Amino acid sequence: MSYAQMTHPRLVQAEKIDPSRHAEELKRHFERHHALVVPTVQTLLQRMSRDYDGGELECFDLDNAGFYMRPTRTEDMHVLIWASEYVGFMSPDAAGITACLYAYYLMQWNTGADVMHDRYYRLEEYARAHPEHQQIFCATCDVLN
Repeated sequence: MSYAQMTHPRLVQAEKIDPSRHAEELKRHFERHHALVVPTVQTLLQRMSRDYDGGELECFDLDNAGFYMRPTRTEDMHVLIWASEYVGFMSPDAAGITACLYAYYLMQWNTGADVMHDRYYRLEEYARAHPEHQQIFCATCDVLN
């Protein structure tokens, strides 16, 4: 990474994916691991917050070739993560990013799949400029880094 990239990082943009294209986009992003991603993120969200009821997820493409999911709810979520000792409130967007970072990390560790490693770092790049980046990184610090 050049000095210019470190001091002036490019803002990664997210675009919501139409629900009719979710399956296609999951296959494109996660290849043969696509069927595991949604249930892994849903399970992690349920463990992170009692406010998540296992409902549908919205999917987002990132213009750096990344991808993430978030709950469809609009109210903030109370989040508790024992591994990082994080307790606080997050928007559904920040909670989804956090759950996806954990999911990609765990799936990469369990499968050795380079695609999971790649998606983790692409999402992390997006998260750095997120309005709730402090909460996201406090929730994942010392566990994923």
